[in-house]
Amino acid sequence: MLRNRVLSRLPEWIAAAVIGALVSMLVSGNGQLFLVPSHRVVRRLLRSLTEGEEQTEEEEGEEGEEEEEEESEEVDATVVTCIVLLLILLTIAFELFKETLEEKAPRSMRVIIEKLFGELTVLGFLSMFTFIMTQAGFFSALSVAVFGDDLEMLEVFEFVHFTIFFVMVAFVIQVLVLVTEATRIQKEWESYEREVAQEQGNSWKKTEKIIFCGLKEEFLLNRSVEYPFKPANESARLPSEFSFSLYLAFAMASMLAHTVEVHVSTWTLFAILTVVYYAFCLAVREDLTILSWTWAAIGWIVCLSNLIFERHLSKVREGFITPAVIKAARGGTQAQVQADETSPLNEPLDGNGTHPSDLPLWCAIDLDESMANRSWIARTFVGRKPNRQDFLFWMDREGPHVYMSILQVNILFVGIYSALLILQYIEYMYSESSVGVFVTFLFASLAPVAIIILHKKKLVSILTQVSSVGVHRSPKFIADVTREEKTRQIIRSFEVIYKLGRFASEAGSREHVASTGHRLLENLDLTEIHEVQQTFNAFDTTGDGSISHEEFKSLMNTLGANVSDENVTKMLNALDTDGSGEVSREEFLAWYAHHCAGEDGEEAHVSLHDQAKFLFGLFDSNNGGSITIGELMDKLEALNISFTIDELGAIVNELDEDNSGNISLHEFTEMFERYGE
Repeated sequence: MLRNRVLSRLPEWIAAAVIGALVSMLVSGNGQLFLVPSHRVVRRLLRSLTEGEEQTEEEEGEEGEEEEEEESEEVDATVVTCIVLLLILLTIAFELFKETLEEKAPRSMRVIIEKLFGELTVLGFLSMFTFIMTQAGFFSALSVAVFGDDLEMLEVFEFVHFTIFFVMVAFVIQVLVLVTEATRIQKEWESYEREVAQEQGNSWKKTEKIIFCGLKEEFLLNRSVEYPFKPANESARLPSEFSFSLYLAFAMASMLAHTVEVHVSTWTLFAILTVVYYAFCLAVREDLTILSWTWAAIGWIVCLSNLIFERHLSKVREGFITPAVIKAARGGTQAQVQADETSPLNEPLDGNGTHPSDLPLWCAIDLDESMANRSWIARTFVGRKPNRQDFLFWMDREGPHVYMSILQVNILFVGIYSALLILQYIEYMYSESSVGVFVTFLFASLAPVAIIILHKKKLVSILTQVSSVGVHRSPKFIADVTREEKTRQIIRSFEVIYKLGRFASEAGSREHVASTGHRLLENLDLTEIHEVQQTFNAFDTTGDGSISHEEFKSLMNTLGANVSDENVTKMLNALDTDGSGEVSREEFLAWYAHHCAGEDGEEAHVSLHDQAKFLFGLFDSNNGGSITIGELMDKLEALNISFTIDELGAIVNELDEDNSGNISLHEFTEMFERYGE
């Protein structure tokens, strides 16, 4: 896909190079490239050919000056052209780097990359502002007025500009690291969900897995925030196979995207802190030794505040799970689960003075007491009456937004702290202090940054969880997960149809090993088994739990795979291991496990691209090179996968990238590879 993007952008880049060359010709002053002979050279050549006379010393001197002037202009043209082409190459490299990041990042994380590169426009604006002010002579005039030197102010401004650039570079690096960590977090969540769903023995040994399971259970129950905290009706709940890990991944991507987009309030806060630090600098008479150690102390203050914030988030998360889950997460000890003395999670719900183990801790919050102890800041800026879950957070209902702002300040602080530390204080301490003092300072100043970065993964994980459950659950992300799961179900069904079509056409030339299939069935996770069962249900139109000859042939013909009666019979005989005349659900799953385990010859090694090409040929009934939206909808309806109007619209918009009303092979293949990974 990256190759296709590069090819699509190639004409644009070539045009940019041509325009750059033309610009360099205009800037050079003579409108010529250095490879083209100038009018003076041509005139001299014509003169020597027509006159054939010796030139006087005066004429030779004039021509020598003209040659020097021409050479200077040609050098200018050469330099300008090279600079323009270099900048174009850097632009191309930047675009390729961005598109590679978007290609490698999970779909849910790509919005972060878009927001990040949007923030980089700040650097372009600052560079343009610096250039305009310099060319206008503003810095020279101001420097003379302040320092009595026309260059001092420009040097100071360039240092500040470079510092801001360094801050943004550090900011970008942190965000890229966060995207990498977020991808790992998402994979960990998926492994928790998969292992717990399979009831593996080691799934309850890690604290994070236990808490994840407890959060998912409460998320699916969707309790009322009012006493007696009843779960939602069965019909209104999400199914047990709902991908809570994917839901959290969408929530995490959205949270990080908002964090990357630095708000005006955050910049205002740092502007105020800059003025405060400036006042401190004046108070200590700009003693760099004092300022260096003070800077290291600030790093430790922020580091400790970060750890306190993380501990608070952990307590908030515990508020959304039951005491039994907390007990298991803490190692299953007999110690009672008790809340902090200052926490509202200490109010018993029953007459025995204990908290019921099947209710989450937030249910124990005393609303009257919490309202009485509510801070004046929350009353002033939040206003509305909070519920029990709101009291888990700082600033009540606005807590998640406040926490995201704290994370944003945290990331930006690390950039500012690192920039000044490297550009100013480390250099000064290296030159002005002894080796022992410098090494001590180096450790004292770098350690807090290392601790903050190392704990950021856990902080982001917990913050995502507490900001996405309870009253903060997002219907939008739930709808996105449902749509993506259905899309994956489509792709899984298409893969099964492909394998069945190939198997039916070659059923007489090879055998299906049933015993191997049953053994390999244990290697499939429940999500994949569920998706294959949905495909089985599409064939089993009568709902009797088995596929007959007529049912199989009918669906395959509807999908465009015209299979002969002879091949259908051969295929059913190969799958029907018990000789009942029909294919049961277990036999179908065993066949699928055998084929997906890579033991079925060359078919197992067919790429997703080739599978998509084969299926596209089936769906393109008129061989027109494209599939209409109506044709695709007919195939989906035949697979018995129900979609809402909004879900269908989203899928169509994702497929039909050029809004042509038809789906090309390229568009179909991209979707197949995207969801079939």
